[in-house]
Amino acid sequence: MYLINVFMFVGGLILLVKGADLFVMSSSLIAKRFGVSEFIIGLTLVSIGTSVPELASSLTASFEQASGIVIGNILGSNIANIGLIVSTAALLSNVRTDELMLRRDGYIMLFSAFLFFLFVLDFRISRIEAFTFLLLYFVYLLFLLDKVKKHEEDIYFKDFMNYFFKFEYIFDLKAIIETGVKGRIKEKKIKENWKKRL
Repeated sequence: MYLINVFMFVGGLILLVKGADLFVMSSSLIAKRFGVSEFIIGLTLVSIGTSVPELASSLTASFEQASGIVIGNILGSNIANIGLIVSTAALLSNVRTDELMLRRDGYIMLFSAFLFFLFVLDFRISRIEAFTFLLLYFVYLLFLLDKVKKHEEDIYFKDFMNYFFKFEYIFDLKAIIETGVKGRIKEKKIKENWKKRL
């Protein structure tokens, strides 16, 4: 029994390392394919992908009314990401940072942490506060994938706050939906024309 547990642990560790290697490689290829920087892919695709286990455990704990596990998981994973993951990666090779990363994404991270601190002062997170976090996150993703990619000049935290409070994301989302619908209609017409010709 002991040997089986050791074998499963080692096997799982090997698969985890190999999976992480493939995940990083695939993410870099996606970044090149869509003309997006690897940093933005890290902020979106990689961060979402690596957060799925945390989401699953937090959802399970939420259904079981284990609020302590939910909050502990969130705070613990953030402490581990900053204290363990960044430090270990920096020990192996220099991790480069730049002013833009600090003045946009670093400030957004601090703003989210400050907002979380404000929300838990009454020892609970309400549905409205949860919706605020979700909205902030999805608007941030839209901001990264739409505004940051399209603009050649540097975009900072104040630009994100303007984007958020001026509800620019509603117009961007509407444009994305309309473009998608028009694209599908155009594609359908092309297929129908081909069928007629045949």
